[in-house]
Amino acid sequence: MKLSREDVVLIARMMPWRIVLPIAKRVVSLSRLVSFMELPRRSSARQPFREKRVASLAHRVSGLGSRSPANCLERSLLAYRFLSEMGAAPRLVLGVRKEGEKVEGHAWVEVDGRAVVEQPPQELGYAPTTSFAAGASATS
Repeated sequence: MKLSREDVVLIARMMPWRIVLPIAKRVVSLSRLVSFMELPRRSSARQPFREKRVASLAHRVSGLGSRSPANCLERSLLAYRFLSEMGAAPRLVLGVRKEGEKVEGHAWVEVDGRAVVEQPPQELGYAPTTSFAAGASATS
């Protein structure tokens, strides 16, 4: 993946959050953390290609320096932050699925009602339980 100057600047802005989010998610309530992660809209026109690029970079940055896959909540919060700034109206969604006796949770970001970057979680058996829309509070 060839990085543009704009990508490099965005990655530099994302990196501090890569370090802070693993701690913040343990000491701050989720609703407060989500509202803190939301940024004011900077641009008036939507840029769908750039929105996908931002989500993809958030996915990559959240996994840097880790041997295991990036935590879905951290990855989603990172994407949510920068997509909200772009005016993409992201929605952070939390869901669960049952695998035998085990219940698994997952977090993802949707824009225009579709999951960004990843396969739609509903296709993997996740049922949404709570969501946070940019500019609004949590819904169940």
